[in-house]
Amino acid sequence: MPKSTALFLFYLFALSSFILSYSVQGTIENNLANNLVNHLETCSDSEKANILAPATHQDHTVYLACHLSLSATDILTKKIIIQNEAASNTHINCNNGIIDMHSGIAAGIFTHSDNTITIQSVKLDDDTWSVPENISIENCYIKGNIRIIGMGKNGEAPNVNASSQTLGHTLRANNAAPHHIVLNNLTLESIVRTPLYIAPGVHHVTLQDSNIQGTSSSVALYLDAETNYNHILNNQFHANGPREVMAIDGSAFNTIRGNLFSAINFGGIYLYRNCGQGGTVRHQTPSHNIIEHNYFYYDQYTGNNPAIYISARNGNRNYCEDDSSANLPGTSSTDNNDNAQNNLVRYNQFLNRDPIAYLRFGTRLEDAYLNIPTTYGNQSVGQFHFGFTIARPLFQSKYMMRETHCQRYFY
Repeated sequence: MPKSTALFLFYLFALSSFILSYSVQGTIENNLANNLVNHLETCSDSEKANILAPATHQDHTVYLACHLSLSATDILTKKIIIQNEAASNTHINCNNGIIDMHSGIAAGIFTHSDNTITIQSVKLDDDTWSVPENISIENCYIKGNIRIIGMGKNGEAPNVNASSQTLGHTLRANNAAPHHIVLNNLTLESIVRTPLYIAPGVHHVTLQDSNIQGTSSSVALYLDAETNYNHILNNQFHANGPREVMAIDGSAFNTIRGNLFSAINFGGIYLYRNCGQGGTVRHQTPSHNIIEHNYFYYDQYTGNNPAIYISARNGNRNYCEDDSSANLPGTSSTDNNDNAQNNLVRYNQFLNRDPIAYLRFGTRLEDAYLNIPTTYGNQSVGQFHFGFTIARPLFQSKYMMRETHCQRYFY
């Protein structure tokens, strides 16, 4: 077969596969959204009146377990909790209405530590978990944040820590966590709290067609330990803060596609495993993630923080030995390295950014070797080219020498 014909067939296959993946993903999401609506009971008039009543020091929380539809003129000032199995299939459609916690913070009703919307599991007396699933929130302007919680609010929570001390923790965390959550067409505007925090074990969350903005004291999106199979699709991230925009902390099998990242002076997407923090053993590595067709906007920044950093920590924290007593093979209790591998990083565009600056692997040679085969087609551009374009499988490579070895960056 002539080389030109073979190359054409390769590109045709790549295009067909890409279009098919988008089609399948869209079909799954549309079917899920339809199923959510079809299995809901609409909030009664009295329930809706209570929900929309202004938040006070005595009445500030709504435990939601019904289909809530707002109008564009509605402003909901209470915090919302969607919890346990009974809240499954809850659907919120704001229809461009507002969920506003900022006003309650200003009035002293809430603090910056409160969550605007919480989706959470509840531990039962028999030590099993009541888990909410199939939740959707769409068309909302949220002045605040969303936190999705399974065993605990973060990696150091007591139940998370206890489970982590024995093998099988990832599966237990997944089974205890909310799943199949769709966050669609939202504006999330935080003033201190992380806009979206996906806590340990949570899986199959889709954030799509949304704007993440405001100011965070940490990151804009946190994917915590043992989370997996989440989809971050076609969003805009512009939340100012002192850290990277997105933290993938021991989180695996996620898809980050078609997003626009700005305000990335402190870094874009960082993949690592937060070894030992709080004595919790991290079992899953930040591996098998897909980071493709994203757009990283740089204007005047010329510093050293990369847009994508694979194996960003490798034990570079003073608490990494705090989980060593567990001594579990294949976990952070016996290996403080991030061990990110087989992450597919391709076809991302970086505006006015040198390849050595925008894409970085960890300090060990293994960090590059475990991800280089799946890192290709990334480009430094003078202006973004939106939409799908076929890039060559391997662009001309640039090498950075380290002793007698080479670390390769593709652009």
